[in-house]
Amino acid sequence: MKSDQIKPASRFFQGEKSILITGATGLIGSHIAGYLLKKGHRIVVLIRSKGNLNAVQRFQSLCDFLEISRGLLSNLTIVEGALDKYSFGLSTSTYEKLCDQIDCIIHCAGNTTFSAKQRAESERDNITGLNNVLEFGRHSRCSWFHLMSTVYTAGKKTGMCDEKLDEPGLFTNVYEETKYRGEQKTLDFCRKNGIGFTILRPSIVVGDSHDGRTFRFNGLYYPLKALFLIRNMFRQDLISGDGKRAKRMSISYKNGKIHIPLRLEFNPVEGINLVPIDFVVKAVCSIIQTPQNGGIFHIASKTNVTIAELIEFTHNFFDITGLSTVSTGFFSTYNKTPLECLFDGYIEPYLPYMKDKRSFSTKNTDKVLSLIGITCPVFDYDLFSRCMNYALDNKWGKELQVC
Repeated sequence: MKSDQIKPASRFFQGEKSILITGATGLIGSHIAGYLLKKGHRIVVLIRSKGNLNAVQRFQSLCDFLEISRGLLSNLTIVEGALDKYSFGLSTSTYEKLCDQIDCIIHCAGNTTFSAKQRAESERDNITGLNNVLEFGRHSRCSWFHLMSTVYTAGKKTGMCDEKLDEPGLFTNVYEETKYRGEQKTLDFCRKNGIGFTILRPSIVVGDSHDGRTFRFNGLYYPLKALFLIRNMFRQDLISGDGKRAKRMSISYKNGKIHIPLRLEFNPVEGINLVPIDFVVKAVCSIIQTPQNGGIFHIASKTNVTIAELIEFTHNFFDITGLSTVSTGFFSTYNKTPLECLFDGYIEPYLPYMKDKRSFSTKNTDKVLSLIGITCPVFDYDLFSRCMNYALDNKWGKELQVC
């Protein structure tokens, strides 16, 4: 067991210390890896092979996107391994050598599936994988463990959610449940073994606040992509076809715009909490480099973007009309149109996060970020436009060579 005396987190970003990052091919993990390399830190990334690509090839595919120059790669070690395997599937000598190198772990790997049908995969990645990383931490020189979690471990709570580990009762999906269980395991393990810890909880991540760059187009992007595809499909029917398919869905031209009559059932106070990836990375790296005794940190916006605001943004950007909100319970009395049924089928897994009545306290995070002048950018129309322009320019990720 390690000493009960916990050392300041900043110590492990100095000298010859090495930082292990898991999930380095994911959005947050890759950006953290790139950020730390640019700051001159020594990092080790643990990556599994995928298809015909090994770990080195997978991370190299990210280097151009992350703008990591070759001169920085001398501080990077890539280890091919699998988190769900004992000792990451490494030989005993390789595993022991890795244990001797690592003083700090940033665990970003995880499974974000919402589907109950994929519970086995979710538990493998979010529980078994975490157990193996924690066990590695116990055998290594690791004195700090940083877990990337989510604000949505709050489950089906309403109102203000604090930066602490509370029993939420019910969860929206298997993702929330397994991430919550992971937080419990991390807290108990680190306290028992005298390892300092932080639990980092971002909300829904979007592209860079300056240029919209990202290589993951889920979350907010998925329902907007669905709308974009619906618009293009029926616009083609109206322009070069006979318009019958569009007419069956009551889609038409109105004042030079495509009119898509979609009623969305939302309460006026419901919305979605969005944070740009650059803010997430700066917040995370500032928190784990600040001397403190660990804790739980929400990396979230002060306010949710309302659905009414998103509708206005969408109308303006995609040059459409017709989206509107109706009060909760409306469709228990009135039938949905075929178009509404089609669209709801696309966005059903994301509805709980678009209809969020929760807000997230950021007191712990604010204490750190206020000292260095970092604030979360407001998700306004300009930021929305940057994100959507980047998505369209890259065909919702199809143009990006990121593995």
